[in-house]
Amino acid sequence: MDLYLAINNANLYFKKESEDSISIWLYDTYNFDNNTKKQSSIEQILDLINGKMSFGEWLNEFGEDLQNFGVVNSYKILIKIETVKINVLL
Repeated sequence: MDLYLAINNANLYFKKESEDSISIWLYDTYNFDNNTKKQSSIEQILDLINGKMSFGEWLNEFGEDLQNFGVVNSYKILIKIETVKINVLL
């Protein structure tokens, strides 16, 4: 679930490997970047309590604070999906 939630603004690349197969590459960075943040997660606790933001939104803000303090580090995500045509003999 963590990886699923981490994929955000990912890039997909497709490559034809042969006549029977293609590769799909998903590239992203695991991080908590938020371009609209104006307050720390501590300052946003009242918004959380008053229902102005969801727990998930607040948790992302908290993760970004931890990242900014060096407690959590971002890292690259690279997933390769290969498809292969299978010939079935009947």
